[in-house]
Parts: sequence; structure tokens; C-alpha cells
Amino acid sequence: GFVGYVGVNWLHPPFNNVKCRQALLHIINQEDMLRPTFVSPKWYKTCGSYFTCGSVMENDANTGWFKSGPDLAKAKQLLQEGGYDGRPVTMLQATSIAYMSNAATVLAQQLRGAGINVDLQPMDWANVVQRRSGQMPPEQGGWNIFFTSSGGLANSNPYMIGGMATIGIKGWFGWPADEKNEQLRAQWLAAETVEQRRAIATQIQDNAWNIVPHLYFGQWQQPTAHRKNVTGWLHVPELIPFWNVQKT
Repeated sequence: GFVGYVGVNWLHPPFNNVKCRQALLHIINQEDMLRPTFVSPKWYKTCGSYFTCGSVMENDANTGWFKSGPDLAKAKQLLQEGGYDGRPVTMLQATSIAYMSNAATVLAQQLRGAGINVDLQPMDWANVVQRRSGQMPPEQGGWNIFFTSSGGLANSNPYMIGGMATIGIKGWFGWPADEKNEQLRAQWLAAETVEQRRAIATQIQDNAWNIVPHLYFGQWQQPTAHRKNVTGWLHVPELIPFWNVQKT
């Protein structure tokens, strides 16, 4: 399936402070963010793993925040410790894509419930893509939070998607920087067995939910429809191949 992604800007307040990023873990409610778009649990599920749920690398390290559910009192405490001063938090809302638009609407309200001053800025996806590349402060046309998604296969591997890197301003949008994560990713790549990779993936996740490079808002399956007389469909992750099909 697919994984909903919440990008967080590490360069500017308030989320340049790790305590404020940790507060987000205690605010986000994946169920509320998924249900308006996907409606039935048949098509979606919540997930606390840093790696795609259902994948080989899925684990439950450092997921107490997920298992216990939202805790606004804890979030407010962390925001205070992180020095949040009530400044606007600029959230980019892609109104042309339903799951992004709905997720932004819900998360904005969840953040407000914790005392965060959310500046929800609606625009089409093309403008989100343009805005998210800018490293200027939010008040000068930058941003604090944006939404996108990735394929579940890509998100099950710390090297198949750019958002897993923590290499600072040379990295993907949000620009997290953490040397420990990079060392663990290198160990994962050098590991010779699946068991070794699983053990390292657990360490990656344990560290990730401490530093919070980004967040997820759950997973979903993309339903497809085809005529009964068209057969031979191949089950390939993240795409629908149109070879091998036959019409009878």
C-alpha cells in the first residue's frame, strides 16, 4: 500500500527544537486523519512503525507514544520545554489531492488542541512542491509542515526513499540532520543477512522516534477496478503494470 508522510522543517522554530518535534508524536491521531478520505478500515490502518507495517523491517521499538494514543498534556509539556512561544506554524495544504487536504485539516485542528497557533495555507499541489523546496523562514514564504505519501515498499527500506536520510541541508525537504541515523543506515546497508538488517532497523527506529525526522499518518491500500474479461494482472507494489494482460 501507501504511507502518509508528514514533513517537518528542522531549520526554523518551533520544530528546530527536538522537544517540539517530540510533542507532535503525542498530538497526531492517525485514525482521525485517515478516516475522512478512506472511510472504511478495509482500506486503511494506523501504524507506529518507522518502517511500513507489514514489511520485513516493521518493529515496535520506541512506540509507546503510538500505543498509548494522543496525550495533549504531555504534548503541551514538551512544547513548553521546547520553548514554543505561540508563533504561527505554517502548514501547507494541497487542496487538489483529497488525502493531503483532509489530513491537513484534521492535523491542524489536533495541533490547535495542544495550543499550537496553526496557519493553514491552502494551495494546489504544484504550489506545495514549489514552496517546500524553500529554506527561508515561514514568515518569509517558507513552511513548517507539509504532507505527501510514499509507496509502502520504498518506505520499508532506509535507502529506497530520500526522506529516510538525515544529512541536513543537502537532504530531502525538512532537512533533518543526525549522525547516529546515518551511521545506522550505513550498517544496515552493509549487513549480510535479513536478521542483521532487522536488528539494525530496530535501532534506527528507536533513534528516529527520539529525534523525529518526520511523522506518518497511517497506511492505505489503493483499490482498482477492471472488467471481468480482462485477466493476467500482475501484483506489483506501488503501480499497476499493463503488460501480461489479456482480453477474453
